[in-house]
Parts: sequence; C-alpha cells; structure tokens
Amino acid sequence: MAQSTFWNKLRRITSSGTYYSEIDGFRFIAIMYVVLFHINGYITAKLPALALPGGFISVWLMNGNKGVLFFFVLSGFIVSLPFARNKDGKTPSARSYYLRRLTRIEPPYIIALTLIFFGQLAFNLNPYGLGLTEQLKHYAASIFYAHGLIYHHMPIITAVAWSLEVEIQFYLLGPLLFKLFRQNVAVRYLVWSLLIAVCALLPNYISPVFRNIYGYGQFFIAGMIAADLFANYKAIEKLHHPLWIAASALLFGYLCYTPIHFNWLTQLTYAPLVGVFLLTCICNPSIKKAIGNKVTATIGGICYSIYLLHFTIISFVGNLIMKHCTVLHGIGGYTVFAAALLLAILIVSVAFYLTVEKPFMNKRIITEKSGTNEAVSS
Repeated sequence: MAQSTFWNKLRRITSSGTYYSEIDGFRFIAIMYVVLFHINGYITAKLPALALPGGFISVWLMNGNKGVLFFFVLSGFIVSLPFARNKDGKTPSARSYYLRRLTRIEPPYIIALTLIFFGQLAFNLNPYGLGLTEQLKHYAASIFYAHGLIYHHMPIITAVAWSLEVEIQFYLLGPLLFKLFRQNVAVRYLVWSLLIAVCALLPNYISPVFRNIYGYGQFFIAGMIAADLFANYKAIEKLHHPLWIAASALLFGYLCYTPIHFNWLTQLTYAPLVGVFLLTCICNPSIKKAIGNKVTATIGGICYSIYLLHFTIISFVGNLIMKHCTVLHGIGGYTVFAAALLLAILIVSVAFYLTVEKPFMNKRIITEKSGTNEAVSS
C-alpha cells in the first residue's frame, strides 16, 4: 500500500502534461532502451569479465541506440499534433511555438550541460587531454547546438547532446513542415514520402559530414504522419483489435533486431514502422494499460532529465563502484552493477526534474490565433 501511494504521488508530481499518459509509457520504452544500451556498453568496455555472453539479450542491448530514433518519431508526433488537428488555421502561432520550444528544452539542457562541464573540471575528468580554453570552446559549441557542425564528431562534454542538435534542427524547420497539414491528402503524403526517401536513401550516396536532420529527418516525418493519422482518420480505430497486441510485440522485435541499413527497403520502411508501433502503443487499450501504469509512466515523464544526465551518471557512479567493489563477477555481478547504475540515474534524475525541468514546463500556452488554451508538450 505504501509503495502504491509513493508511486501515485510521484506520478502526480512528474506528470508531463502531454495528451495521453500512454505517451509517457512510450517514452519509458525509448528511454530505458537507451539507458540500458549505455549501461551495457559501459560494463562491457570497463569490465569485460562481466560482459554478457552473446545471445538474444546481448544483441537486444547492443541495439539500444535505436531508442533515440523512437524519440525522434515521438517528437515529430507530439510537436505536430496541434497542427494536424487544426487544419483551419486555429493552430499555435510561430511565436508561441518557438517560445514553447525555447522554454521547454533550452533551460534544462543549458543547466545540465553546465553542471556536467564544471563537474568534469572539478574532478579533473579530461579524457581527451584538452586545455581549458579548448574545453570552453567545446562547451560553447554544445550550448548553441553546433558541436557537430563545428567539430564533425560527437560532443565531448556529454555524447548524448548530438541528438538534441538534430532535434533543434527539426524544431526550427517545424513551422514550414507543418504547413503540409493544410494541403490535400495526395499532396502531403506525396511530399512526406519524398522527404522520407531523401533522408533515408540519399546519405548512402552523399554522406553528411556530421549527424544532422539530413540523415534522420525520416523519423520526424514518420511522427508527423502518425499525428495526421491519429488526428484525422477513424481507420486508426482498427488498432484497437486484440490481434494488434501480438503484432506490436513482433513489430518491436523487428525494430530492435533488424539492422536499419540492411538494404534499401529497411532504410525506407524503418521510420514509418516506428510510427506504426507508436500508434499501437497509444491506441490499443490493452497496450495502453500495460505501458501507461503509474511506474512506467512516471519514469517516462522524467525521460528528458534522465536523457540529459544518465550518460554522465553511468561514468561517474560506475567508476566509484569499480574503485570500491572488486568482488563482482558473472551474471550476478553484471545485474548488481546495472541495478546500482539504474538506481543512481533514477534518484539524480528525479531530483533534477523537480528542481530544474518541471519549473520550466509551463504546460499550457495561449495561442494568438484562436485565443484558447492549446497544449503543446514534448
């Protein structure tokens, strides 16, 4: 009973304010896949003796970076949903849209990046051997979401920032892309299909010099298509059928285990299939109930804080464990190590969410055109 009360209170505190609680359930799936991927990578690299033997679970964990792609689709869905629902012009203005993106994403990112940067300086963590001036340059580049553009490699302060640079590019292009919702069905789906093909296939021939929306735009477009289907077509109700439970499980397995660049067909279809998986998660009653429970939805609700901090926490806490505990071995040792890292991530992320992220969430804004409250959450 006490445990149930705890999760109920925490859920109320961490409620992200999005359209449906199952959105936070989908976030849970994505963030846990990313976190477990990094935990597994850390343990495998630092303590090879604890590494999992090759097999089903090991391969699943090694593909956990695909969780980022799930987030890209989800971002495309959430941010574009108000525009998909209101094709008659009663949509958030460009000003309110950009203000929402700025206040929701920027402050937690800047604060987290600054804390990590000064923490690295305080503990003399400088794996690249850079001088202070050069470290400050990398810090500034990341602050302005331009590290990939300037240095053409992963950010050095926290590697996960690369995906936020891609997200920002989509947000900037958003108002232009959202105009497609006002076009007729044939036009918008033709343009979306072309954009997916360009972003998915053209990088095979003209490689980007750094990670940007050119190579990942198909995932955001897939999210926009999912938003359009969800908002405007009753055919989506077919996803309520119980058979979609098994279909979703098979689809999730396919998405986890299939190499995205296996062939041109997988490159073209991978992002849209993530969109289908997202729709089943938020439309099928049984799946909604499974992933929208108070525990998973609570963790999903603080996924942005988890995402910003988990990579650094894994490194810092992992080093402490290795320094003071030398008795871990085998699958049991792996499990204890991973559980300790997960607990540390959850504790620190909840504290960061409550003190930093939540005050900037400002769940509802007043749209200039309609004069009515319009939720625009991410």
